[in-house]
Amino acid sequence: MLKVLCVYLIVINIVALCLYGADKSAAIRGRRRIPNKVLLGLAVIGGSVGALAGMYVFRHKTKTWYYTIPVPVILLLQIAAAVLLLSGCSSTPAQIILRWHIQDRYIAIPGSSNPDHIEENYNIFDFELTDEDMERIRALDRRERYENW
Repeated sequence: MLKVLCVYLIVINIVALCLYGADKSAAIRGRRRIPNKVLLGLAVIGGSVGALAGMYVFRHKTKTWYYTIPVPVILLLQIAAAVLLLSGCSSTPAQIILRWHIQDRYIAIPGSSNPDHIEENYNIFDFELTDEDMERIRALDRRERYENW
């Protein structure tokens, strides 16, 4: 899923950069222009880096407030959203392992004398691993048994 998202962002930013360049070329030649809603829409759907780069590489739309303010703001909002989404997993590795066992219908008996770790072990029911996460963890199996008595 992350690969698809990365490919999408690369493509949409290249498209945005190219369309800003094409619109600048059309403006110079007096030809039909690309509508503002298309250029700004590309920034909104993930092409804000390409749009901002296109503005300054081609020196296009840099003197109009309805580009110089919204495009950087959109980029900042998208960066903030990405940081929030990527840091959304506040679970510890131990919690993820325990949750994987529970979701896979195995019995897990964690052991700890640290009160904080014991509390963490109980907090595995407030999140759920996706099927993709479950498969990734299963793929790590080396058919080795680990015991710590």
